[in-house]
This record gives sequence, C-alpha cells and structure tokens, in this order.
Amino acid sequence: MESSSSSSASLKRKASCTCYCPSLSKPILVVSWTENNPGRRFYGCPNYWVGRKCKYFQWVNDEICPHGKVFIPE
Repeated sequence: MESSSSSSASLKRKASCTCYCPSLSKPILVVSWTENNPGRRFYGCPNYWVGRKCKYFQWVNDEICPHGKVFIPE
C-alpha cells in the first residue's frame, strides 16, 4: 500500500545547501514566530545571531494561509 503527503514530505526536506560562512556551517532548523510567518519552519545558518549575521535561509514548508495564522497560538 502506498501513501503520500506533500505536506509531510516538505517537512522532511533536508537543507540542500551549506551557507558560505568561513566555517561552512550546516544549516539548523528554526521556527519563525513573526506576524507574517507564525510557526513556519526554515533552515538557517547557526551563525545568524553571531558577528556579521549570515543571511542564508531556506523555507521548509509552504506559507500558512491567512485563516490558519489566526489559529496558531502565540
């Protein structure tokens, strides 16, 4: 029996890139809690909060619809 789900597949996606920081760090999974992207997951450089702030990121899941944003707890 075969089943598939595009939403679960997108959540399991691995970061396909390494950032270009001097240490060539592997991206880490982070959850956004901004007003525009509450609960949305992305891969980002672990050095983002350090020094010059690497800007590498890659969204993991699709944007949440406006109706869904209302139901995500703060």
